[in-house]
Order: sequence, then C-alpha cells, then structure tokens
Amino acid sequence: MKQKYTVVIADDHEIFRKGILLILNASQLFQIVSEARNGNEAIEKIRSLKPDLCLLDIFMPERTGIEVVQELSSELQGSKVVMLTSLEDEMNIQKAIMAGVDGYLSKEISPENLIESLQKVMEGERIFSKTVLALLNNRKSHTLEEINSLPVTLTKREQEILELVALEYTTKEIADKLFLSPRTIETHRANIMRKLDVKNAAGLVRFSLTQKFDV
Repeated sequence: MKQKYTVVIADDHEIFRKGILLILNASQLFQIVSEARNGNEAIEKIRSLKPDLCLLDIFMPERTGIEVVQELSSELQGSKVVMLTSLEDEMNIQKAIMAGVDGYLSKEISPENLIESLQKVMEGERIFSKTVLALLNNRKSHTLEEINSLPVTLTKREQEILELVALEYTTKEIADKLFLSPRTIETHRANIMRKLDVKNAAGLVRFSLTQKFDV
C-alpha cells in the first residue's frame, strides 16, 4: 500500500485538531504526524518535519497562518499548504491566496469532501470552498448548497492559463505558448469562469491577480 501523506495541523482549538486528526488518520491517504497550538509552533514543526501537507488556521496565537506561510515561503517547495478556517473575509482570503496557499477551505466542510479536496491538492490542483469564492465575488450571503458542496478545484492547466491571463496574454498568445488551439484556450477560460462563478473577463482577471503561481 502507498505510504500515507504526512500532515502537520496548526490550530489553537484542541477539539478541532483532534477531530481532524481522527478524520485524516482514519483515511487511507493521510497521517497527521504533529500538531501545533500556535503559529510559532507551526513554523518549528513544519521546518523540522517537512510534511507533505500543512493544514493551518488563520487566527492563532503568536503568529497567524498567513504569517506562517510568509515566514516559510522559501522552505515550502516540497509541502502543500491549505487554510482550514472558519474566518472568511475578503481581505484575509486574498492575503492567503497571494501568500501562495494551495487551498482555502471552510471548517464547515464535510469529512468526505475534506478528504477528497486534500487528495486533489496533493495531485497539484488548487481548491477553494464555494463560500470563499462567493466572498471574492462580493457576495456576502452563502446558500446551504454552497456550504455543503465540494470545493472548487483548478487543474494545473487551468492554473497555467490563469497565470498567463494575469500577465495580460491574449488568447492567441496563450495558445501559442501552451501549444494549444485558441478554441481550446477559450474552452478552458469558459470552464474557469464557470468554476469561479465570474461573469466576464474582468472578473477572471481580478481573480487571477490574487494568485501566486508556481506551476
């Protein structure tokens, strides 16, 4: 059997940490190898253990999850980072995404969706809860369907195209660079817009500018 992905979780609420520990350790994919109660502990344990995946809350004592990512930015090449938090406001979402996190998930996510989402992250995709995207699109209210639904994922190809959109490449220039047809690029753009729930090119550009790409 394939070795499980190692995980460090950082959250100042012990009950939440233990719940996530039970969920992930019971899976066939993940194993929590250490827990941190604050940002400084998170930095120490991530540096020491170099886990495959870091699960971070945003607001923690000592340092926030965003500050942890910023502190370790040059040391995280081998680790994926996901914010798993109840704090959903546009400013912190944008800060986390710009810091280079691989996902931003609500703590309201179901155990099944959590495992599936983290598996996609380990495969190189980026994930966002639909409630997070709603805030980025200036929608403050969340539907029950958004809260309970599987987070949105962006494939590596979609991340490549978003990066080039942020760099103001035209459809033809993107197609030439990626050795694809313009029609294929337009199809990808349409799929990305549908996933992100943006209505036009301006919305796509606005989202792409929050991204820190490493593809």
